[in-house]
Amino acid sequence: MIRRTDSRSSGRGNRKHRGHLRVAAFAAAVYTAGMSLFFYALPVFAGSGNSARTAAMQDRAETAENMAERLLSPSSVKILTQGMTQQEARTFEPVILSSYASSYQAFPESAVNADAACTYLNNTVVGAYQNFSYNETLGERTTERGYVEAPSITSARMERTVGGGICQVSSVLYHAALSGGMQILERHAHTLQVGYAPDGFDASVVYGRWDFRFTNPYACPVVILAGRDHVSKQLRIFLVSARQDLLQGKSYVLRSEQKDRLVYHNFIDTWENGKKIATRDLGYNYYQGSVASARENSTRRMAARNPLYFDKLR
Repeated sequence: MIRRTDSRSSGRGNRKHRGHLRVAAFAAAVYTAGMSLFFYALPVFAGSGNSARTAAMQDRAETAENMAERLLSPSSVKILTQGMTQQEARTFEPVILSSYASSYQAFPESAVNADAACTYLNNTVVGAYQNFSYNETLGERTTERGYVEAPSITSARMERTVGGGICQVSSVLYHAALSGGMQILERHAHTLQVGYAPDGFDASVVYGRWDFRFTNPYACPVVILAGRDHVSKQLRIFLVSARQDLLQGKSYVLRSEQKDRLVYHNFIDTWENGKKIATRDLGYNYYQGSVASARENSTRRMAARNPLYFDKLR
């Protein structure tokens, strides 16, 4: 049985998994071929408008302990129990340092890419005092690696790119990393507000350019678990350890303050025994608009190029 710590946050895929990814990628490609003309007309997935839905889904979710136990591989357990006696290893119960969940985006192709990212990310071990790199872990986003074309944010516009949608996974991981006490080395905000993460807590990645990186500050390894909740179908990520005392009774709460229409100031508060004992300033995030507005502009550009397409939308 896997246990939680007091902090309750609001290995790469094997050949079998990669085979499944290729099948899923082919199915998504067939879907994409028939739906590409209608991409810009699809409704935006707005986080604020889905809060009630997200809460309902969480009520129907797997328990965190059950899902983490399902995702944790024997090889990760072996690493976590290194140095333990046989008796300690037999009674070993991994501890959830932090976790975060997010509803999948509205595009099936994005879900294919998010699932692919989770397959490469799941059971990644970050050793004591070691650095983690999202881009190094996932590798280049190519069709050969199971990724497909999907909507993505490029220079404050919505475009279709291979691997579009994996920023949802990096954003969920960013939230879990902060809540688990990781030291963030590199993180970039999107140019547009996204619906799958609180404003200012998204993490944009571009292979070879923008990465998401952090350091494990603890004297023991931490395992990243990532996958789809079998009940709610949400994307969920956990940080798991072998020790209960890493957070030392502390919990980390993320906070975002809106300073202007597209400007957010973010903080992380440290709580202990019901009292806030520290606040860390995470800086400002400046957006150029929202995904909703970008989608509307993209629809107008499409209509200007193809009046018949515009007629279909009316």
